[in-house]
Amino acid sequence: MTATLPPMCGRFVQFADPERYARRFGVDQIEASVPPSYNVAPTATVAAVVERADRRTLGAMSWGLSTASGRRVINARLETVDTKPLFAEAFRNRRCLVPADGYFEWQSAAGRKVPHLIRSRDGEPLGLGGLWTRGECALITTAAYPALEEIHRRMPVMLHPEAWDAWLDGDVTDPDVVYSLMRNVPEDALEWFEVSPIVNDARNDVPECLQPV
Repeated sequence: MTATLPPMCGRFVQFADPERYARRFGVDQIEASVPPSYNVAPTATVAAVVERADRRTLGAMSWGLSTASGRRVINARLETVDTKPLFAEAFRNRRCLVPADGYFEWQSAAGRKVPHLIRSRDGEPLGLGGLWTRGECALITTAAYPALEEIHRRMPVMLHPEAWDAWLDGDVTDPDVVYSLMRNVPEDALEWFEVSPIVNDARNDVPECLQPV
C-alpha cells in the first residue's frame, strides 16, 4: 500500500476522553465530544478549546481553514501568522488550544521517511496553539527546538500552561502583545522516539501507532 506522507505538522494524537481535556484546560462546558484518534489527519474533526465571553468550552472543529479556491490549510507559520490574510484576523480575535497527546513527525534517513512520536514527558496532554473560524481550525508552527531539528526543522507551537489564559483571551488583540505573552513548553519537558511505519497511512488509527520500535 502506498501512502502519501503529510506536511508538517500533519498528524497528531487525541485519544484522551473529553473529561480529561476539560480538567486539563479548565473548561467550563463540553459542547461536543470527538471520538479518540491515534492518528489524526488533515480535515478530520478534532477537539478544540475556545473562550467566548469569559466562558471556556471544549468543542469540535474541522482541521484546516478553507480558502476561496476550496483548498484546506492546516498550518500557519508563527513568523507570518499576523500578516497572512487567511490567518491575521483570526490570530487577533479567535485563537484556540488544540489538545494533543502527542504529534508525529517524519525524519529523512537513508532515502526513507522514519516516523517519530513527540509527546509530553509527564504524559499530560499538550496545548497546541491554533486559530479558528467558522468551525475550522489551523495549527501554528514554529522553528523546532535544537534537539528536534534532526527530525524536522519545524514543530507545532506547544504553549506552556501559564500562557493558556492570555492565548484564549479575546480581549488581547494586539499581535505584539500576543507574541510577548506567549511561552512554550520547554524542550526538556518533551520526549520522542521512533514508531511503526503504520502511522504513514492515516487509515491506520490504532493504539499501535504510539508504540516505540
